[in-house]
Amino acid sequence: MARRSALARALGVVVTLPLTLLVIAFALSNRGPVAIGLWPFDDLIEMPIYLLALGTLGLGFLAGAALASVRTLAARYRARREAKRAEAAERKLAEAARSPASSLPALAQPPRA
Repeated sequence: MARRSALARALGVVVTLPLTLLVIAFALSNRGPVAIGLWPFDDLIEMPIYLLALGTLGLGFLAGAALASVRTLAARYRARREAKRAEAAERKLAEAARSPASSLPALAQPPRA
């Protein structure tokens, strides 16, 4: 795996650190309870607002990542299949290079007029 450059690491810190501080500030300022209910059920679940919001964002992130990976499955399958074909062609080429030229079929001579 390629190593990340210093610029990429610095950019990651510059983006991640403020985002982390923003999430912490959001969680600290939204600690009030909220009751969550699902229609066919009568039970209510109480949880802090920040937990509901961040949990929903997390589930959305995971759903998006799952959908993105499902969309790439066909491309991955094609890439694997083509890699196998290329490997087989390279093996044939290596075998042909090792074998003597006399085993190759003779070229057809054009008819003489």
